[in-house]
Amino acid sequence: MNKVAIITLATALTSTVGMAQSLSIKPGLWETTETSINPMSGEPKTSTQQECITPDKATFDPSEMVEGNSECQITDKDLNGNTLTFTLVCPVENGKAKATGTMTSDGDQGKGDMVMEMTINGQTMTFQMNWEAKRIGDC
Repeated sequence: MNKVAIITLATALTSTVGMAQSLSIKPGLWETTETSINPMSGEPKTSTQQECITPDKATFDPSEMVEGNSECQITDKDLNGNTLTFTLVCPVENGKAKATGTMTSDGDQGKGDMVMEMTINGQTMTFQMNWEAKRIGDC
């Protein structure tokens, strides 16, 4: 599970509408490999990081990505088995941002992807990222 990668996008988006659906993961030390595509060059960038997920944070809820700004809305969120899909829409200066994503987890490992389209002054730029994560032990 990659909360770090998701939170990276959250800096571009800035709010939440609360909904109860979330995807459970096991607490512990997680290692996540994220690949994002540079929208200008098309070049991929891959990074790997580790994060300690405590029992009180052992869920993935897209609402948490954008806490603190009431201007954004979660327009779709659906938990189907072990897969959570979501869509977020936020206003940005002179435009809007829309992110759609999918996260799947069996508790010990997960994967996901997200596409964000940002339209500013009539120009649209698309950001893509995907990630794979695995629990590697206790914190």
